[in-house]
Amino acid sequence: MTAVLNAYTLSECMEIMAEYAAAYEATGGRNLIFCEDRLTLIAERALTRRMGGTFFSSVTTFARFLKTDEKILTKQGSVMAVGGIMAELQRKKALKCFTSAAGIKNNAKCIYETVAQLAASEVTGETLQESLALLPDDLLKDKLSDLALIYDGYTAFLRENGYVDESRYLALLPDCIRRDPSLRGANVFFLCFNSFTAQAAQAIRAAAETAGNVVGVFCSGKEEIYTNRAFTVFCKNLEEYGKVQVRSLGTPLEGEAEILRSGLFDPEKLTGERTRTEKIRVFEAEDKSGEAEYIAANIRKLLEEEKEMRYRDIAILVSDAASYSLPFKKAFDEYGIPYFFDEKKSLRRHPLSRFLLDCFAAVREGYSPASVQALAANIFFGESDAYRNYLLKFANYRGGAKKEIKSGELVEAYDREQLEACRERLLKATKGISRKGRGREYCRAVRKILSDFEAEKKLKELEERVGDVAFKSYLSQISGALEKVLQEAELLTGNREMTAAEFEAVLADGLDATDISLIPLKMDAVFVGDITDSRIEKVRVLFAAGMTDEVPRNADDTALVSDKEIERLAAVKTMLEPTIAEVNLRSRESAALNLCTFTDKLYLSYPLAADGSEPALSEIFRYVDGLFSDGKGLRLQAEKKLPDADFKYKCSAPSPAIRELLIKKNEYERCKEDTRREYSSLYAALETLSVREKDDYLEKCEGQVRIHRGEQLFFKDGQISPTLLESYFCCPFCNFSAQGLRLKEREETVVMATDSGNFVHELLERTTEKLGELASEEEARAYALEVGGEILKKPLYAAQAETAAGSYSSRSLLSEGAEVAVAVFRQLKGSTYRVEETEKAVRTPAFRGKIDRVDSTDKYVRVIDYKTGSIDDSPVSYYTGRKLQLQLYMSAVKGDRTPAGVFYFPASVSYSKTAEGKFRMKGFLNGEQEALLAGDKNLEAGGKSEFFDAQLTENSRLEKVMDEETFRDFLDYAIYEARQGAQELKNGFIAPTPYKGQCTYCRYGGMCGFNYDLSPERVEDSIRPKTIAEIARRHREGKEGEEDADE
Repeated sequence: MTAVLNAYTLSECMEIMAEYAAAYEATGGRNLIFCEDRLTLIAERALTRRMGGTFFSSVTTFARFLKTDEKILTKQGSVMAVGGIMAELQRKKALKCFTSAAGIKNNAKCIYETVAQLAASEVTGETLQESLALLPDDLLKDKLSDLALIYDGYTAFLRENGYVDESRYLALLPDCIRRDPSLRGANVFFLCFNSFTAQAAQAIRAAAETAGNVVGVFCSGKEEIYTNRAFTVFCKNLEEYGKVQVRSLGTPLEGEAEILRSGLFDPEKLTGERTRTEKIRVFEAEDKSGEAEYIAANIRKLLEEEKEMRYRDIAILVSDAASYSLPFKKAFDEYGIPYFFDEKKSLRRHPLSRFLLDCFAAVREGYSPASVQALAANIFFGESDAYRNYLLKFANYRGGAKKEIKSGELVEAYDREQLEACRERLLKATKGISRKGRGREYCRAVRKILSDFEAEKKLKELEERVGDVAFKSYLSQISGALEKVLQEAELLTGNREMTAAEFEAVLADGLDATDISLIPLKMDAVFVGDITDSRIEKVRVLFAAGMTDEVPRNADDTALVSDKEIERLAAVKTMLEPTIAEVNLRSRESAALNLCTFTDKLYLSYPLAADGSEPALSEIFRYVDGLFSDGKGLRLQAEKKLPDADFKYKCSAPSPAIRELLIKKNEYERCKEDTRREYSSLYAALETLSVREKDDYLEKCEGQVRIHRGEQLFFKDGQISPTLLESYFCCPFCNFSAQGLRLKEREETVVMATDSGNFVHELLERTTEKLGELASEEEARAYALEVGGEILKKPLYAAQAETAAGSYSSRSLLSEGAEVAVAVFRQLKGSTYRVEETEKAVRTPAFRGKIDRVDSTDKYVRVIDYKTGSIDDSPVSYYTGRKLQLQLYMSAVKGDRTPAGVFYFPASVSYSKTAEGKFRMKGFLNGEQEALLAGDKNLEAGGKSEFFDAQLTENSRLEKVMDEETFRDFLDYAIYEARQGAQELKNGFIAPTPYKGQCTYCRYGGMCGFNYDLSPERVEDSIRPKTIAEIARRHREGKEGEEDADE
């Protein structure tokens, strides 16, 4: 007897199958149930529910049933073989389209899947050749020509080596069924397939010839959601074996699930009256994490309010398992919800696989910086932070990592033994990988790497540290899966001569084709799976997340062979299936059937787009809106947040409760809502449960305002540096991070920008005093080049010369430094000043520092700071304390002399694009004529100085040029401002209170917690230097008045 049993849902199919199997067993029959791999566990559970236990019914897949003495090549082995064949054809330039492996659609895995599609469609090499002869010269012909060459090469490879791959393995199934004596008179079921390939159809015919009864059980119906593809193919292949009994056993579902099943994708069903319901809810989340938290809170509510509810009664279907995996795992771990995530993990994604491939990449790329950094950063390489820092600074060029570790003062900050050990590990990881060799040798090198780096031991340690049972199971399978890939790689490439890059590609293909499936390890757990790929039975509550236009999954017609091309091939006798359109219909059917599995409630949710706008929604919503209304008869509206009544469920675990506590606090402070009641109740509940973590988070939320022992951290012998004060006034927290904690960014070149500045500083320090004695610019330039050449011999700069780019940078640096020195020569020769001291150390009771240069005459003194970067000499920066070191230095060195100016000298050729004023000093100065002439003895009435921004007579419009008394008062302001800042630093003030613009490029923005809404940045629009002088004068007079009062 041949029979087809149609039902509406997967659950119903399973019940019918179990019922028929039990009836056959009752009469002494034996049952064999064929189904897809993802359905075997569900089918076994259905049999167990029906019969308790049985020895006469078994569930299997086509692949598991096959018994053969043939050598079976796994999918990963096939992918590696195809990759090797492609590489060989590419070397011979025999391919027209697939000329490189770089394109997404050109990789071996994609090509193999097309080859497997050809085999499953029973297309032979001869058929392809016949079709080629009938096609015109165009892209399809070139593509088919390439596929024919690869297909023939792959077929020859299998034949010569005695292999059978997975696609050809299934071709053995019909004969295997016919020869199996246990199937004679048995009952063979084909359960819930959604399609059959040409090869699978032959198995149906073989079963009809051998078994006593052949039964097809399918999800099928007249409604729009069903493709009925498997049902049609099954019946067609059994027609010649007698009458096929077709029974439609589907029974309508209950309530909303039935309305949805019968109405989905049927526009005619949208014209009637909508059904009022409280069982379907829609939720709009800010992002995927918001969806996961919403679902987790509702699960806690369901378990709390419905005592009969179990975790296994709940399922979650998502549009994309990969992107939803982390949000759901995080949410469920926080809420303490047991779950099983139905996903497959590619072996290539594992760090150990990445480590092996990175070893080959380092050799292939000649130890390029990127390849070495990737290898050293891998967890299986071992601790390497300092080593990677060293490489970025001293060996950041191709092949640099192979060179000996540097010695001397350059690496004083490093543990040289640790660097040597890391270099040895790097060389050991790549030692066995020659640029060219045999596959067997490369496999041996891989195993040596695994042994040398104790991969098995580290995997065990990782497994022991992992708490998640499913992930622990995944880790336990890594070694075995990797060994299988290596065994097949050795079988396939053992005697083949190949390059390291070619073997790397073969290994990568094998790892990429190896998926590791997880199995459910908990009896009572929420199921989480893909809405299209997963198959679920009836559940009480269903959550469907990610319901954007990605559901149902609708692949574009961009496959290696498109639908249009498949139609053209059909016209020339090459029947290739399935088409993309057919695949999309199956995806639609799977998603729709999964959505109809609920009995109690259905929750549909989606996240907003990245820019906060509503995304394109799934077409499912069109039908839900047309079929259902809320309890009041109105359109179903998407909830934006959990109802107030469900607030307690959102906060039903410590971590979510603390997070909500902070949110309510923030909303109240921003005056968005009065959330004091929720905040107070949450705080009291956490206090009752002794959840102390909340206090830590609240403190961090506020931002740490002070630290203890600020004087010990920022002061040395009671003194502070002016640079640190400037940093403090820019932002106390940034200053604390940089100057207190001494956090630094990773240095990525030997000579950093600061080192270039230091070169110019040192050059000017060593040349300036003698420059004034020289007679001409030529002498000054020659002298600067001589001294600069000596500086470049220092280890720091000499290391840069190891590369061509570094040598060029050194020459440019020397040339630039010489030009700057000549500019200093011109300024000294054009003034009456002499260089009093360079790099002058300054110490006062309050501060300490170093001045780049002090110039003086018998009467006047000026302070000069060299700047190789941008210069900020605005009065506002001085007033706000962000630029006050020059003024502080002047207060320390002037003595009885008259201050003439505090200047920044632009010590960089690239400072200005225009030649005029390129080296003109910036700053504030004494505008008395005698003081101006001391700085530029050639200054004439009406003319502007070449050396600073002032004129001899008319400076009223130049606010930075002040009369002598005003200038003295202006300089005194720095002392008062510095005292205030120093006292705040002693008190340990480190709150993030940045000046405007400081956060734009701040390296510590991710750790300060600064809130722009609650605490706007500090800012001063403008202020005149004379106003600053007046403030200082009043401050001094006020102090003097206080002292007189005390006396």
